Amino acid sequence: MHGWSLDVNNYHQRARNYFDHNNIGNSNVFFPLTVDGARFYGWEVAVRSPRLFRRGEVYLAYSYAHALGAAPYPEV
Repeated sequence: MHGWSLDVNNYHQRARNYFDHNNIGNSNVFFPLTVDGARFYGWEVAVRSPRLFRRGEVYLAYSYAHALGAAPYPEV
């Protein structure tokens, strides 16, 4: 497999006071959201070929990601 490239990445990230947005209905209007705690994790795979037939390369990428959020606790 001379010249081919394979990249694999696994990640896990935590954040506090994370700022995000959500669109309203099916429009381009966004509503800002602040999340007390967030956790992101996933993995990515990318395959790149060498130059084929003196024309170009083939590049394939796949990613799987998951996000979890925690709302702030109400003050008592």
